[in-house]
Amino acid sequence: MKYEEQRIAIAKACGWIKTSEPEEVYGVTFPWISDDGESYKYLPDYLYDLNAMHEAEKHCIYIGEEIDTDLIAEYLMNVVIAAPPGRSQSASPRQRAEALLRTIGKWR
Repeated sequence: MKYEEQRIAIAKACGWIKTSEPEEVYGVTFPWISDDGESYKYLPDYLYDLNAMHEAEKHCIYIGEEIDTDLIAEYLMNVVIAAPPGRSQSASPRQRAEALLRTIGKWR
C-alpha cells in the first residue's frame, strides 16, 4: 500500500471521517473529523510518529473493557514479522502500521 493509503486506512479504522462539507476557518479547509468530533486539516502521520501509532494501536487493538487476546496475539505476531529479526520490541511506526493494517484486515 502507498503511504497515504495507509494513513487513511488507519485513520478510518480509528473513527476518523472525511467530511463532504469541510469546515473552513480563515481560508483554511479542515476536511477531517476525528473520532472525538474535532476538525483537522491533516491526518496523524502514523507511519512516522510513534505517538500517533500508539494511539492507533490503543484504538484498534485494545478496544473497550474486554481485551481480545486473540487480536492482540495476531497483532504482536504481525509486528514480529514486519520488524527486523530480533528487533520486534523496537519496531518502527511504519512497521507497526503495516502490522496493524494486516491485523484488522485492511492491508492491500
